[in-house]
Parts: sequence; structure tokens; C-alpha cells
Amino acid sequence: MKGKIFVKILQSNAVKKTVKFMVKNAPKIFTGISIASSIAATGFAIKGTVLAVEIEKKRKARIESGELPEPEHPKLEMVKAVWKCYIPAFAFLTVSCGTALYGTSISTARTAMATAACKATELAFDEYRAKVEEEFGADKERKIRQDIQRDRAEQYMTEPTTLVMSRYDQILYQEMLTGQQFYSDDNEIRAAFNKINYQLSHGYSDFVSVSEYLTELGLDGGDDSRGWNVSKTGMLEPRFELSKTSKGLPCIRLYTVDPPYENYSMYG
Repeated sequence: MKGKIFVKILQSNAVKKTVKFMVKNAPKIFTGISIASSIAATGFAIKGTVLAVEIEKKRKARIESGELPEPEHPKLEMVKAVWKCYIPAFAFLTVSCGTALYGTSISTARTAMATAACKATELAFDEYRAKVEEEFGADKERKIRQDIQRDRAEQYMTEPTTLVMSRYDQILYQEMLTGQQFYSDDNEIRAAFNKINYQLSHGYSDFVSVSEYLTELGLDGGDDSRGWNVSKTGMLEPRFELSKTSKGLPCIRLYTVDPPYENYSMYG
């Protein structure tokens, strides 16, 4: 009867959720245990030192009174007398080191698995892309990617909170990766792309991040987790599309032919 109750408890949703939470957050839990153990080890080391000092005082007093013989190796005898005081500190320090190493090993294993998964996904995408190009032709495959980029950009068609002031000869653009609107002109936009492509083609770097791309356009935001690699996407090509803002103002949508992707700094 008790066994059945125990099995039911193990199969309950609360226990399953608890186990799932612990497995998911194992590195954080072990790190917390390691920190707590380090603090405890410090506390017990201080307490052990105070106790060791008292023991050593009593031992020296007994030696001076003649109750104990004068030791041949004073330091060794002192260690033998007080080492037990540091057992709790040593135990917590061992737990701290063990949990820290184990938590690190879990994080390393998960990172390796995530990297392998990303690589497998990337290889699968490359195979799919090659098959689409083989089936429909390079031009059709490129158009599909452009359409996907355009559809993804639709979510950013909102008014920005800030807008860069314009000169009389500038027009309104909307950068479609972040939805930012800014005033510029065709020469400045192409100059930014030319600078990026010059660096890619002359070996300064084989890849560029979204953050670097936005900086060249004079914009903020973006991140370094996505970008372009010249070995996969080639040079960055701008695309312009006439549109309107939500307030009816004419603007030009700016996006790249090839959308940025993760792990852009990896080769192969």
C-alpha cells in the first residue's frame, strides 16, 4: 500500500514539474549551491580557527605545566591537535568545488549540443536551399528569399518614437530589420553599403553583424547574434521599395536581399 502511494507521489504533476524545473535550471542550481557552500566553508573556517586557537592554548599550557612532554616536532603536533576543527569547512569547500565543476560541465555539454543542433539546422537549410535552387532555378530561389524578407519586415510598420531630422534634400527611409525611420538620401545609403562591402571584399573581415550594419547607416539598436557572411550571402545588396507610413507619409523601405542569420561567423 505504501509502495503504491509512493509511486503515485512520484507520478504526480507537482513532482514532474519540480523535476523538470531542476533539470532545466541545473547549472544555476549547482552554481547557487556552490556559492552557498563557499560562504558556509568560510564561516566554518573562521569558527574552526577560533576553536583551534583555544585548543592550542590549552595544549601549550599543559606542556608548560609538565602534564604533556615537550614535542619533538611542535608544528606537526599542533596540526594533529587542531585539524579536526577544519573538517566542516573542508567538507563544504569540497561540495562547493564539486558543484561548481559539475554545473560547468552541464553548461558545456548543453552549449556543445546547442552548437551541434544549430550546425545541423544550418546544414539542413543549405541542403534545402540548394534543392530549391536546383528545382526552380537560382533566380526563383532568390525571389523566394526576398519575399520572405519582405513578409518578415511587415511587423515593423509602426511609427517610431524618434525620427532623425532631415535636410531639405533628404527623404524618409524605413530600415526594415528594426523598423527605424530616418532621413537620408540614395548616395548616403549606397555609401554605407559600399563601405561594408569594401571591408568584406578586401579581407578586413569575412562577416558583418546587424549591429555594425545599422551603425554604418547611422542607426542604433540591432544585435551581434545575427549577421551576414560573405562566403554564404556574398556582398550586401540593398533593396528599395516605395511605401507609406501609418500616417500616410511617403517613405522608402530599405532592406537587404539576403536576410541576416545566426552563427554568421561560423564557416563551412
